[in-house]
Amino acid sequence: MIVGGIISTTRITHTICGIDVIFSDYRIAFYIFTGCMGLTFISAWFFEFECGRENRNKPVEMDETEENKRIKPAPDVLVAFRLFMSVHYGSWLVCIFFVGVCNGVIWGFLNWHLENIGASQFLIGCAVIINNISEVIMFFVVFPILERIGYFTFMVLGVIGYVARFCVFASLTNPWFVLPVEILQGFTFAGIWGAMIGYLCTVIPGENMATMQGILHGVYWGLGSGSGSMIGGIVTEHFGARVTFWSFAVATVFNLIIFVITQKLAAKPKRKYEEIDN
Repeated sequence: MIVGGIISTTRITHTICGIDVIFSDYRIAFYIFTGCMGLTFISAWFFEFECGRENRNKPVEMDETEENKRIKPAPDVLVAFRLFMSVHYGSWLVCIFFVGVCNGVIWGFLNWHLENIGASQFLIGCAVIINNISEVIMFFVVFPILERIGYFTFMVLGVIGYVARFCVFASLTNPWFVLPVEILQGFTFAGIWGAMIGYLCTVIPGENMATMQGILHGVYWGLGSGSGSMIGGIVTEHFGARVTFWSFAVATVFNLIIFVITQKLAAKPKRKYEEIDN
């Protein structure tokens, strides 16, 4: 919000070929970002970890009587991976890929669309603050909510939240109306992310959680968000931001329908992991 307010004061209008073009000095954002990263580097330098320099040469103590109980061979990673190649569990990865696409579109083109309909950089900064606060709050309360309504129901509500956001973005004429809608960011991003991580914990054994979270990050941030930015850019260039948001609202509805049908009709495959008797 502070950076947006500063940038708003730098706006100047130039007339090019008879057309008034508004310019803002966005270099200010990069200068402040660099300063913040410098402060972050200094503070991170003084972090102390449990296995710091003073503990590197200390032998690890283990209760030998408990050793055989605590150490088990890890199940094959491919077993857990193949589990998500089934129709039932694979539909979760497909859904998380698509919401990653949705995030790529929103993060890449919402602010541009808001500025085109008259939003100031201060307003855009306020919108960022609201969605960040909603994310923080949701990360604190998502798991108690999941315990009450379940992972599937929460995922469905989160995808519906994307449909609502896209419809509002496509219909906006007054950019200030985006502020209350940005509250849904916590639900659609932090909530869905927490639901997916929680669901993984119920399906994948603990020994393979790191691998599966890496796959989840790749599907969501790499394939999903990257594809969303690319596809959103192509559609926006040819048809404009409003058509882009309407298109993704419709596509999200189809994704939701397919996800619900798959979850209702596809049976859960049995999870067969090697069990070791103590």
